[in-house]
Amino acid sequence: MNKALKIYFHYHRLNLSKSTVYRLSTWLQFFNLFIWVIVDLIFFKSIFSSAGNFAGWTFQDSILLIFTLSLFWDIFWRVTSGGIVRLQDRILDGSLNSYLIKPLNPLFNLAVSEIGILSSSINTPILLFYYLLNYPVNYSLLQIFTYLIMVLTGVGIFTWLLLIIMSLAFWASEVNYLSNLYWELQNISRYPKDIFDGLLANLFMFIIPIFFIVNLPVDVLRHGFNFKFFINGLALNLILMTIGLTVWKKGLKVYDGSSI
Repeated sequence: MNKALKIYFHYHRLNLSKSTVYRLSTWLQFFNLFIWVIVDLIFFKSIFSSAGNFAGWTFQDSILLIFTLSLFWDIFWRVTSGGIVRLQDRILDGSLNSYLIKPLNPLFNLAVSEIGILSSSINTPILLFYYLLNYPVNYSLLQIFTYLIMVLTGVGIFTWLLLIIMSLAFWASEVNYLSNLYWELQNISRYPKDIFDGLLANLFMFIIPIFFIVNLPVDVLRHGFNFKFFINGLALNLILMTIGLTVWKKGLKVYDGSSI
């Protein structure tokens, strides 16, 4: 555990140092993400100002959706697996070797290699502050705790699915188009799940489980704990983790360590 923490904070310091070297790029990234949050708020405000509520969701709920998505990306980039996004590049240029020879779990080493990248962190506190200024917080401690667990569940599901997709790079020279498609689908998670029904609702719940990323955590704050969703989330994590680790390990066996 000590060794893992040292590696984690080493990468964190390294990537933060890189962000200070490219300071202008970092601030432009902040500005770009901030503009998208403003666009989202204006978009939802315009809808709910005329409709009042939409499929049972209100403007207050939409703020929770946007905030939760921002929190989701914060956790993903800083805690779990930003490095997995770069797996294809590491395989193609042969640099994956440097993550395999160190006395540490290679997947963990790769996953945390990109932590500390300044992503949407400026948006999360801004959205939280905006929400606290405009709406009363009448959630129980149990609701907040369960909400955070469900957010982590969503991070896990997204991470394992991404690992499955990116591990295909051991056999195919171009899988980024698949990961980019999966990445873009996550934008759907900022919309209320109840606007979808039938095939799309089942697709985004179980096949491409996008609702677990944002909608189901927010549902905990809106309606309270749902045991079925909680168990489904844990089950999906276990299933996808098993598949993801299997594909990753099989890929390592065919990896010859040379660049393409």
